Amino acid sequence: MALGSILQLIRPQTLQEQHAQRVYRTQVQEIAGRLRVALDDWVRWREIEPDNMRLANVAAVTRWELMRLASEAELLEPPRKLASVHREVQEAVIGAARACQLLANGYRSYKSEAVC
Repeated sequence: MALGSILQLIRPQTLQEQHAQRVYRTQVQEIAGRLRVALDDWVRWREIEPDNMRLANVAAVTRWELMRLASEAELLEPPRKLASVHREVQEAVIGAARACQLLANGYRSYKSEAVC
């Protein structure tokens, strides 16, 4: 690790930097909460719905909602120190949306291997 990087880690933060990090943390917590709700809703649907076509539709709608959430996450402006965290947040939301897309495709298939 370069000396400049180490000094950045131990440098005291300004009030402006602290405020920016608090605001960003609040925004990311909201996104994480909405992601959790969407995925919990999917799990509940999967437990009670026997019709694969309906499950496919629920997964597709969930994917659409998560892609909107990914667009919102993309618009956030993280503090410079949290740029890598921001990339991870975006990747998590997009990954969840991709999983829903795969589920929707799998539940539309007539082969059980595609669902599994």
